[in-house]
Amino acid sequence: MVLSGLLPISEDVIDKIVITSNKNDEAVTLLKLGNTWTLNNQKVFQNKLDAFWSITSYFEGAQLTSKNKNKHSKIGLDDIQGVNLEFFVGNYLQEKFILGKWTNDSRLCYFRKPGKSEVYSTECPVPADTIFDTNILGWQDPTILSVPKVEISEIQYIYETEEFKIVNNGNEQIIISQEGNEFAQWIPVNTIFQTLSGFISSGFANKEEAISLQLQEPFATIKIKTIDDSSNKSMTLKFLQKDDKSYYVYITGSPTVYILEKAIGDLILLNKSQLTD
Repeated sequence: MVLSGLLPISEDVIDKIVITSNKNDEAVTLLKLGNTWTLNNQKVFQNKLDAFWSITSYFEGAQLTSKNKNKHSKIGLDDIQGVNLEFFVGNYLQEKFILGKWTNDSRLCYFRKPGKSEVYSTECPVPADTIFDTNILGWQDPTILSVPKVEISEIQYIYETEEFKIVNNGNEQIIISQEGNEFAQWIPVNTIFQTLSGFISSGFANKEEAISLQLQEPFATIKIKTIDDSSNKSMTLKFLQKDDKSYYVYITGSPTVYILEKAIGDLILLNKSQLTD
């Protein structure tokens, strides 16, 4: 026996998703604006969203696992334990499910409809609490920026003790400072460009921290200027020290403050002497 008769819950129909649980006071509300899914006006992490739609596409036709209501608490499917998943079209509630525990042994997502005893299951290669995350930060895109080298015209560094620019002329890069113009060393400067082409954070500061951090003076500012026909806008990165192993970094004008591993940040936070000697 399989689950049938669900109203459509595909990405091309649904425009709002709400995920809640008793373990978390905040609701995760994903909104579709045009063709983009957002959370608190920020773009949702696409890889996670793709996995979400992949698994929910199998809800229709999912295998009946149990009809025994007494088993609900054992697999985390009672009204208190379960994660609530709601699909909306406009303000209309299209479908609602309660999701249960995921185990590495079964690798299944267990779910039921509210008020129903029947429990259904479908394959979940990754933990259900990762895909059906009730933590707002879990849905944010960890990508700080992704700008290919060919789209960057110059990078300006502003430190407390020095200021200089890297001008990208394709096959060669020039360092411009008060001391004059110098050719940049190929290895360190290309490491900078490679890092900026896929600049990934390891986490996020919470909302309260983010507001406070953006009022502090950064120890380093990097201004990235893109070419006129670039698909990426010019932007300014601000860096603050978090601890011995990480930095805070944010893009001016964005409310998101990222946590960046120091080892990755140090690939781009270079002084002029490290680029020219």
